[in-house]
Parts: sequence; C-alpha cells; structure tokens
Amino acid sequence: MTTLGAGGFAGNALTSVTIGNNVETIGGAAFSGNKLTSVIIPDSVTSIGAGAFSRNNNASDTPPFGGPTLTSAAFLGNFGTFNLDMFRGSSNLATITYVQSATGWDNPQRIFTPDTGQTGSVTATPAPAAATPVPTSPLWFLGMMVGLLSLVAVRRLCKA
Repeated sequence: MTTLGAGGFAGNALTSVTIGNNVETIGGAAFSGNKLTSVIIPDSVTSIGAGAFSRNNNASDTPPFGGPTLTSAAFLGNFGTFNLDMFRGSSNLATITYVQSATGWDNPQRIFTPDTGQTGSVTATPAPAAATPVPTSPLWFLGMMVGLLSLVAVRRLCKA
C-alpha cells in the first residue's frame, strides 16, 4: 500500500500508528480525530494532505475528537508536498523535528501553524546529529597498530 486515503483512519481513537516505509502519500484527514501522542513520518512519504493529523488532542471537542495530546512529530525524509495545516487543531504540538541531511526544510516558509494556542506557531527544527561512529574496520585497526609500533620503534632509537 503506497497511499493512505483521505479520512481512512479518522475517528478511531488510535493512540499510536506505525506508517510503513512503502507509504508515499497520506491523504487529507487520514488520522484526524484520534488520540495520537506522537507521529513519525518515514522518508518514503512525499505528500501529506490537509488536516492529515488534525484534532488529535482538542479536549474541548466531544469524542471521538477529544483525548490525549499530540506533542511531537518527526519527519525522516525531505520536505515533500506537505500541507502545512496537517496538524490543525493539535493545540499541544510542541516539537517538530526532521533529519539534518534532509532537503527542503531550511526554507523559512516551513512554519507550521497548527492552532498551538498560547505558544503560537511551531517551527520545524533539525534533530540532533547522530554521534559519529568509532571506526571498526580491520584496516583502521591495522593502521592504528602500525602507528603505535612506529612510535615504539622511534622511542627505542632515540634511547639508543
């Protein structure tokens, strides 16, 4: 399945959702009126419709639209064809992150205004960069050993 249709999962009291890596399009209001607390959009998603994750916490609404708060959203890919009101009515959304290497997020137009109440709009910010892994290849270890042995040999020559 590459498309999650408009309103397809709306009003079902879902508290969490895993969007598959093969999904490319999330239709308008697809997850509207649930009880999601966070959402992760995989890098395969290139299009998100209006209100796709709307009304996931507006406690003033009657069920099924009331419930817990959608507080965070994470995007794992480039900024695609996203409707900026995809979080409309999610008044407690405080954090929207994206992968630092993703493209299209540096545009100042990428400001979400999801009815955040007192806090105003939520600006997408880059997620912290992953820690640089320690090299573990056999050649790296071999190079380190040669370097250490060279230092020992030079030190012995200096003493002699």
